[in-house]
Amino acid sequence: MFRRVSILLFVLIPCGGFLLKAQLPDTVKMNSKNGIVIFDNTKDETLQVPPVSKSNLIKIAPLQFARGDFGLQYERKLTRWLSANVGFGLTHRDYIFERISEDQKYLSPYFKGSVGYSARLGLRFYIHRDYWPSGWYTTPEVAYRKYNLTANLKRSNADGQLEDQALGIGYSFMECRAYGGYVWTDLLPGLSIDVFGGLMFQFIQNSYPVMISGLSGNYFEPVFYQKFAPNVTFGFNIGYVFGK
Repeated sequence: MFRRVSILLFVLIPCGGFLLKAQLPDTVKMNSKNGIVIFDNTKDETLQVPPVSKSNLIKIAPLQFARGDFGLQYERKLTRWLSANVGFGLTHRDYIFERISEDQKYLSPYFKGSVGYSARLGLRFYIHRDYWPSGWYTTPEVAYRKYNLTANLKRSNADGQLEDQALGIGYSFMECRAYGGYVWTDLLPGLSIDVFGGLMFQFIQNSYPVMISGLSGNYFEPVFYQKFAPNVTFGFNIGYVFGK
């Protein structure tokens, strides 16, 4: 009988200890001064710390390259929800515009492209986030693009002799834009990607050579055309965030 009781206690005591351990908190502390056992129910938690907010962003708009606009933009944080965006670049023939323009007259082999310029200025309003730049935004923006071409033509003098004439022509776009987009800055360290789309009003001015006949012979002068129309704007930017 005694042996059976001993075996039973030998089995029950470890099992009871295991069950008691399962019911107790993970951490048990002993107060050595008062001899009191203190149970600590606190658990370790991983805090989600947002990325450190930066203040500067340099970026490019790859789709603008297809419009012959090779620019660089700089965005500066003003507050957590507001920033200023400026951009400057060089231009060299917008073949998309030239192909959709009337009669495709700028595609003449006698027209050679030369360097122009572009500029933009805007404000970005970010929906409240813990750090800049990130999330949804809206922006009003004005932009200007100037494309210069040289027309290599032939003029005739009063004697009917042909002479070379180089005439400067081109086209420009003045745009008022209103659009929105979304920015990601947590894909890779320092990398910023945003996509955007919206509306704009375009004021297009272009010039084209027209022959003038006079007593001194025939020669060419530029004639200017203007057009105002609504349009859409869309694209994406890739940039690098840095500095405090």
